[in-house]
Amino acid sequence: MPVPFCFTIPDDEPYAAVPLVDCQRRLQDSSLSQSSRLALMRHQGRLLVEAGDVHQALDVLIEAIALQPSDPFSYAYKGWALEQLGQRKGATEMYRKTLSLLPEPNHPIAAQLWYRCGVMLRVQKLHKQSLTSYDRAIELQPDYAEAVSGRSVLLALMGRHKQAKQESDRALALLPQSPQILNNSGIVLMSARKYSLALGQFQAVLAQDPDFERAWYNCALALVRLGRWTDAMERLDRSLEQYQAAATFSSRRPPIPSWVISAWTLHAFLSLKSRHLTTTIHSSRQAQALDPDNYSAALYKITAIIGKGNLWGQVTTQNGRKELGHDLRVIANGLKYRLLSLVSIIAVLVWGEGHVIDGLRQYVPALLSLGIVGLVGLDLWRHKSRLRFVWKTYFGNGIVGSLLTYVRAVLTLIVTLVTFSISYHYAPEFMRWGWASAVFGTSSNIIFQPLNLIQDLSFHPLVHPTFEATHELKVGLHALLANVPLALCGNLYFAGLGVLGTPLFHIGHVHVTMASLLTALFWLALIVGVPFWAHLEEKIFRQGANNWKMITIRSVQFGLVHLLAGIPILGGFVLILPGFLFACRYKYVRDRHYRRHQDPQQADQAGVLASTADHAVYNAILMTLAISAMLLN
Repeated sequence: MPVPFCFTIPDDEPYAAVPLVDCQRRLQDSSLSQSSRLALMRHQGRLLVEAGDVHQALDVLIEAIALQPSDPFSYAYKGWALEQLGQRKGATEMYRKTLSLLPEPNHPIAAQLWYRCGVMLRVQKLHKQSLTSYDRAIELQPDYAEAVSGRSVLLALMGRHKQAKQESDRALALLPQSPQILNNSGIVLMSARKYSLALGQFQAVLAQDPDFERAWYNCALALVRLGRWTDAMERLDRSLEQYQAAATFSSRRPPIPSWVISAWTLHAFLSLKSRHLTTTIHSSRQAQALDPDNYSAALYKITAIIGKGNLWGQVTTQNGRKELGHDLRVIANGLKYRLLSLVSIIAVLVWGEGHVIDGLRQYVPALLSLGIVGLVGLDLWRHKSRLRFVWKTYFGNGIVGSLLTYVRAVLTLIVTLVTFSISYHYAPEFMRWGWASAVFGTSSNIIFQPLNLIQDLSFHPLVHPTFEATHELKVGLHALLANVPLALCGNLYFAGLGVLGTPLFHIGHVHVTMASLLTALFWLALIVGVPFWAHLEEKIFRQGANNWKMITIRSVQFGLVHLLAGIPILGGFVLILPGFLFACRYKYVRDRHYRRHQDPQQADQAGVLASTADHAVYNAILMTLAISAMLLN
């Protein structure tokens, strides 16, 4: 949607009804005064922009500026034309130039210019300067609804949600029927995670203006946040269809709006989630045609190609190799800083020497562990309103159903641990290595590093050991505990606090220490978080895997992707086994539900919830055993 013309210039009003075809003829009249000629040239520039010929409009406006360099209004028109081309910095400069040339600070178009400056600075992420511009516009014109609404969006982007909501409400009170202001109100609500209310605002926009393409996209975003993927896809299709129908393919047309690129990328993501892999590839290519360096689109496309089993076909053709190479470069470039940081840390800790490096070996794991504790806490806070889901996952299938879930989880766990123990005994040394061993000294799931550090810093055992677990079992429990968010990493550091191991009180022969209390609290946090994390993984690795080929591919992906959590290489291969068993549970429940109700979407959801329960209970038991083994060591 082009930026509407918003400047009120009285000198141009006499030419408002002049059509574009008559402008050039009138300009050839040598008797025109300079002011009339300027006004007619500005009018011609405006009509050219509205006709989509922005570059020719700029030529006319540049000629007008050359005719009268001190005329502020020609600069305003030029700024508006540059804005259509997406040249935000240039547009901002033109608006500021206009403000500097206005005969008085309170000129009738000054507020409009400050408002456009605010918009341009906001999209350039110059938030402080943008806020100053919005404030100036509202100071000049307190009832300027568009400026108040724009300021509310900016405040939302700055994280000042309460103020943003107040400004949004004030803008709606000033101009309640404006589609743009309603759309901005929805954006403010989205930023505050009030997705249902935001959806209502976007729907109100579309009720007034069904051709508001951006509102269809925003509506899709809100639906994604609400988990309504099918409805979101329908809105995305509508927004992209409308944009493509309205777009002109002239070589001089304005650039593609950024939301269109985001819409194609989101379309690819939702298609991937729904396992419509051909659509995923198509949508990713559409996004990359507009933005060749689109990291997400490249990642989704490669994932879909692998999921379809077409990777070999991609490699064996010249165009396929070229496309694949480009995608890999884009992904590597997107990850380069994270990869370089990780590789640098590992290299320093493995090969570095000296007191500084020794200090890093001590403190880097501790600092990283703060990230784990913080991320676990933030994730639980984010799901604080969904704690019923935890209870439902662990015990929501009734007595018999829940008992069967626990029996399946225990059997899966036994099979997995036995497989790992036997494999670990015969595996070559490199298969026992994981990247976490270079950072933390042990190749176990990094989620457990806070507990490892607490135990290392405590001087007394929690209990008097009553048994000695085998080395393979201890390593196996730590390594296989990889079914938690891969982004969680680090150690909880209490350097120098020897009181961690000092008994606080005794229960029989059990010494209860600060370390034991901290361990219990962290264990409880993990148990509460497991259902959410398991549900996410089930949606990624199980949903849509309705045949044995897809189940096998996804199970392999499920196991190997957990190598990112720092577990041994062997552990990643062993985790393919429980992944396959969870997939079998998903398929059984999904197929049964589909036979009864003939609703594929509900069947997928039922299957995911069933496999989530098995997965979460498996993780909870495994975590409890691993922590017990750690404490009893």
